Amino acid sequence: RFVAVAVAAAGVALLLRLVGAERGGLGEVVLTTPVSRTRWYAAHVAVSLVLVTALMALFGLVLGVVGSAVTPLAPSVGAAVGAALSTVPAIWVVVGVAALLCGALPRVAPLAWGVLLVAFVVGELGTTMNLPSWVIDASPFAHLSQLPGGEFERVPAVWLTLIAAALIVAGWAAYRRRDAV
Repeated sequence: RFVAVAVAAAGVALLLRLVGAERGGLGEVVLTTPVSRTRWYAAHVAVSLVLVTALMALFGLVLGVVGSAVTPLAPSVGAAVGAALSTVPAIWVVVGVAALLCGALPRVAPLAWGVLLVAFVVGELGTTMNLPSWVIDASPFAHLSQLPGGEFERVPAVWLTLIAAALIVAGWAAYRRRDAV
């Protein structure tokens, strides 16, 4: 899960480049070409989503290969890759929040870093801090399957994916309606 948070940070950083490009004037230059606002937003979101997914798959692969070379108790390559990829929907939710902020409220888009930090702290340390369950449940990282070794829980993964999609679509709709920063 610590790696998932680090990978989510990479996704947030890539997505915040959208706002940075607008502030630096690059967005204006790009949008004067045949590139639409939809394509500009979608490209940033797609790169972020693909990157975080690829990084988690790569992490699982490396963990599986190296782990089996170090100890026979390590999960298989398939189990390690599966465990790493099971975190992706939670990462997508954090990227989705960043996408929504970039699209709707670009001036406060850097608050996506705070969302990531709070999601991590609440998801990982919420029970040790005796936080109420509703606060812990607000973190997408609190809904991850306990892999490897446990069962993959489809329902939370589907819900997290749907929430991420809704956040991204809401960000896209807001981005299409607003002027550049």
